[in-house]
Amino acid sequence: MKSRILSVTFIVIATMMIGIGIIAPLMPVYAQQMGASGTWLGIIFAAFATTRMIFTPLFGRVSDRFGRKWFLLAGLVAFTVLSLAYIAASNVYQLTLVRLAHGFSSALVVPIAFAYVGDVTPPQAEGRYMSIMNLAIFIGMGIGPLMGGHLADAYGIHTAFWALFGFGVIAAALVLVLLPDVRKERSPEDGPPPAFRRILSNDLVRGLMIIRAGSAVRRAIVMAFLPVFTDYIGLTKTHMGAMISVYIVTAAIVQYPSGILADRFNRIRIVIIGEILAAVCFAFFPMVRNFSQLLAVGAVAGLVSGLSLPSVLAINTEVGRTYGMASMMGLYDAAMGFGMLFGSLTAGAVMDAAGVRAIFYYGVLIGIAGVFVFVLFARRSRNGGAIPGT
Repeated sequence: MKSRILSVTFIVIATMMIGIGIIAPLMPVYAQQMGASGTWLGIIFAAFATTRMIFTPLFGRVSDRFGRKWFLLAGLVAFTVLSLAYIAASNVYQLTLVRLAHGFSSALVVPIAFAYVGDVTPPQAEGRYMSIMNLAIFIGMGIGPLMGGHLADAYGIHTAFWALFGFGVIAAALVLVLLPDVRKERSPEDGPPPAFRRILSNDLVRGLMIIRAGSAVRRAIVMAFLPVFTDYIGLTKTHMGAMISVYIVTAAIVQYPSGILADRFNRIRIVIIGEILAAVCFAFFPMVRNFSQLLAVGAVAGLVSGLSLPSVLAINTEVGRTYGMASMMGLYDAAMGFGMLFGSLTAGAVMDAAGVRAIFYYGVLIGIAGVFVFVLFARRSRNGGAIPGT
């Protein structure tokens, strides 16, 4: 049962992420064709993150009480159907509404899939199990942008949305047919899941949310504004897709080794080192002048950005055994949504005020600030009791 859940959720997440990766780097270009400014690019990109941020904790809490499979399937079906709504959108207002609805449906997918795996993860193996799930995300997002850039250049941008629809159908079918419906039995003594206010009063949880939000700001910059930057320096959509694929694939390469490190060494220190290196790498993007330089910087940035993720998720999984696995995965995903929302809105304003190169320096500042706050919360948590995984 354990290996079946891990295998099926891995394939489902990888399949779905290929579809998402196909449209993600094309969304800014699609929005600009409708007349979107830098600020509107931020709004459109943030719309998806906003509803996802709001609803992932709520859906996670419900999943902790009533099971996983049917919530996951409902999210995949809605996400797949909404893929075709992008084609019907004709202006930035309609595109924003589609993104809001798509974010709502996605709130039922990734956190619940991760909670599925978290439920069957053995103690002291959280880093390895979560690194495998991260690998599924990176594989999908690595293949998707390259495929999306080629489809858009060869057949038109609407083809990418049809591809997203097709991959969504595959993922939903896999969940329906192959994924077992596992429910965690709760005794009357367990009581209801802890309130979010209580969960967020934990300093370690606060630190996890901050570091996840900070890394999501960098992701927002890569997905929402790197396509604009590549166009600015005279590269094609295919070049842009190749660069994002390299960034994601190199991050995927280090997932399982980083998961092993997370199970053997101090996870807090791994998070700090990985996040500092990832933030510093962003300072090199504005210096890029051609495709080979872009690929080189993207490859290094991807490698260092993947170092801390298994450790963050491993700690999150341990805390989830106390507060509810899907609730914690939902909060983790909500922190990512907040970072994407904050990053896309503020980076859009930075681009309008100071130019597209300035947004990468902005990403450096946000990353370093996030590490500083994380260290403060980690120290407070250590003073108040043991920190999982340290």
